[in-house]
Amino acid sequence: MASLKKTFRLIPVYWRLVTAILMPLLLSPIILTTDSKSAKAGYLLTLLTVYMVLELLPIAGVVLLTLFLVPTIGLATTSEFAKYFMNDTMFLFLSVLIMAISIEEVNLHNRLALLALRAIGVSPSRLILGFLLISGFLSMWMSNFAVTLMILPIAVAVTETLTPEDPPLSTPEDPPLLASRSHSRRPSVTFQEYEENRAASRHGSAFLAKRRASNVSIAPFTHEMLFAAIEETSAERADANEATAFLDESIKELGHRSPIKVVVTEPEETEETRGKMESARELTKAFQLSIAYGANIGGMATLIGTYNNMLLRMIVEGSYGTDTAFNFLSFSMVAAPIVFLALFTTWLIFCVLYVPGWLKNWRKARPDSDKAALRTLNQKLHQLGPIKNGEISVLIIFGCVITLWLTRDPKVVPGWGALFAAQEYATDALPVMLGTICLFIVPADFKAFFSGSYEPILQWQRVVARLPWDFFLFAGCLMTLMKLSEVYGLIDSLGAAVPDLSAIPPIVVMLLVSLFGSLISEVMGGGLVAAILLPIFANIAEMTGVNPLYYMMAIALSTQMVFLTPISSFPTLIVYNSGTVTFGEIVKSGIGPKIACLAILLLSLELLGWLVMDIKVFPDWAQQRLALRTGASWNSSATLGTTEFPFASSTNTSWIL
Repeated sequence: MASLKKTFRLIPVYWRLVTAILMPLLLSPIILTTDSKSAKAGYLLTLLTVYMVLELLPIAGVVLLTLFLVPTIGLATTSEFAKYFMNDTMFLFLSVLIMAISIEEVNLHNRLALLALRAIGVSPSRLILGFLLISGFLSMWMSNFAVTLMILPIAVAVTETLTPEDPPLSTPEDPPLLASRSHSRRPSVTFQEYEENRAASRHGSAFLAKRRASNVSIAPFTHEMLFAAIEETSAERADANEATAFLDESIKELGHRSPIKVVVTEPEETEETRGKMESARELTKAFQLSIAYGANIGGMATLIGTYNNMLLRMIVEGSYGTDTAFNFLSFSMVAAPIVFLALFTTWLIFCVLYVPGWLKNWRKARPDSDKAALRTLNQKLHQLGPIKNGEISVLIIFGCVITLWLTRDPKVVPGWGALFAAQEYATDALPVMLGTICLFIVPADFKAFFSGSYEPILQWQRVVARLPWDFFLFAGCLMTLMKLSEVYGLIDSLGAAVPDLSAIPPIVVMLLVSLFGSLISEVMGGGLVAAILLPIFANIAEMTGVNPLYYMMAIALSTQMVFLTPISSFPTLIVYNSGTVTFGEIVKSGIGPKIACLAILLLSLELLGWLVMDIKVFPDWAQQRLALRTGASWNSSATLGTTEFPFASSTNTSWIL
């Protein structure tokens, strides 16, 4: 019985190790019962999913294991794997990550965030809106993980200004050098000296630990050396027991023995103070969740905002070429309105949940807390100093890259892509690679440059240290597995297993797959879910005469609408690990934004998708790919009603909401 209990105690310690070793063996019947390469691709995809969801290995370890197994089980050679790994989308992805690092290098993100918050306003409801907008805007161009880590410290600093202050501990007799600064929100700890014959000694005052764990006041002592020793080590003495032992030892070394007593006193709390404290706690949750949700929502607006969007780009251009209605501009014209409406709706929901009477008090001033918050923002802006050459250079380079993205193929007029010999040569990776090159050349400080000192904005050693290599490797690995799955027939097999959807209106199918993708992404990675669903529903759309972009856009965007669980995304995980919000509070706060985002997605695809991408018409490029896959004849000049496709009926090619 004792050994059995010991075994059960070891399970929480070693379960990951045991599962990581046994999982390839447990899934091996998938490839032992058949020799088809589609089964081998399915085995690797299932194994990758299990390892990622259960976090059995670090991300880089999962990638290396996949790379090891690809030739080992006979799916493909290492050379074939590498050929699919580094494609145009991966170069775009790498260059975007490097450009995001340049924003951090020059501290541009902090300046933009502080300026935006100050401009929007510092009342609680306005601050929530500010955090949503700034995190949403930054995540359009940077990873949501990095944006959350950047903006969260600003939210913490602003929150501290909204918390009611404790009364100061120092007295008028205290010397200015040792005057106490009271910022504690916890019970104060007082050290008292009980020797009555020292009543005439000089009065010392409190010191404040850097951790802000407690306010500590020192009753009269006669030796200035003791005060110096206390001040010198106060940052390391937040715990009352450690502080008591330290004081006793200090007195002993000075030749004086004095009984020290630790008295923990609870600050007096009025009903008003308790109400303010509770309000401050609620606002802390609102600020941090608004940053996380804003970062999740904002990435949907651009093709480079998230891995899901770049995966969508890779599959669309890899399957249908570049001569489609899909590019950076058209995608943003459909997705950006979804983002801004979703951010606004999330703000309304958060105001209702966390700011009672926000609508009534929208224009009312809260002099104390508002001035304190504004003072904090101004102080942080002052610490940044005047705008620097490097920040201006990064802004200009980023602006030029975005302009080139928008003008590559605007459709209404010829874009710069027409200057190339073939349309395939002009891709979205070219502008961002050019911008990255400029960042390695342009000096960070022109004044120093003209004085004989040259240092570029980016240096490769710093880029290597800050680049998320594990995420980059995982993105390439997943893209490669999906390409191999398509080449060797796994995607066709999975699509054939889906029930016939031709009798169901496309809008219903789109709504169901969006809901399914959004819900399953709460417990699995959204990128992983999108990688599986995108090629499957591209084939289903072709077989039922629906524009593939209709389903693919819905899948790519809905799998990013994750707000209900901490593990659904990096931003929510960061906020949850901070200890500010509970699992239940994340669910309560996320239900509203999730429903709103899905509803806005439906409206945007039906209206803007139709206007911008002609998404309700079965296009020639989809017909051509269907003909290649099925062997059916195809006549590009034929109308859809006369094209020889048994699956694409004319009744399914144009739909109305």
